[in-house]
Amino acid sequence: MNKKSKLYGIFSESPQMGKTTTHINLLKSTYADWHVFTSIFDRTVVAEDYKSKCIDAGINMQQLSADTNIKTILKERWNRGMIDQFYRYFALGNIKGIQNLIGVAYGLKEYGSPRLLSIDEADIFGDFLEGTPVDDEGKPKRDTLMREIMAEETFDHIQLITASWEDFLHSGYEFDPELNIYIQNDD
Repeated sequence: MNKKSKLYGIFSESPQMGKTTTHINLLKSTYADWHVFTSIFDRTVVAEDYKSKCIDAGINMQQLSADTNIKTILKERWNRGMIDQFYRYFALGNIKGIQNLIGVAYGLKEYGSPRLLSIDEADIFGDFLEGTPVDDEGKPKRDTLMREIMAEETFDHIQLITASWEDFLHSGYEFDPELNIYIQNDD
């Protein structure tokens, strides 16, 4: 039986206030022994910035490109006896990138290893937190995909990272108050 995914956010009052650094520090401490999947804003320059911040923090994150063959990755890990070792992937926040992250997570789910999905700039996914039906044809595919992630509980924790979080206050989902992080201006 699936347990409900814990949903929480790393929220800030304005952009460029250390949300990514906070996320990376959590990967080093709270989620050091978890499989981590991070969707970042869909720009190559953002991917390079994220990767460099991870390297500076001593965290190895492998980028899944749009043409990555997920079955090959899982088969290679299985054949080398590495399926239960902890590793981390990040991908651009487009549909293919997120599908690749989900594909690897599904391959690991049956092993019971803890899995965290981090969604950077989560506000770009529009109303996926409204709780509207997953098959709603009028919604963007990106939003529908995020609602499917919530419904299927592929991940143990889902971390939303954004400076535009006001819409989430009106969502139908429960955020874990103990895990939410709020970064405020030091004025």
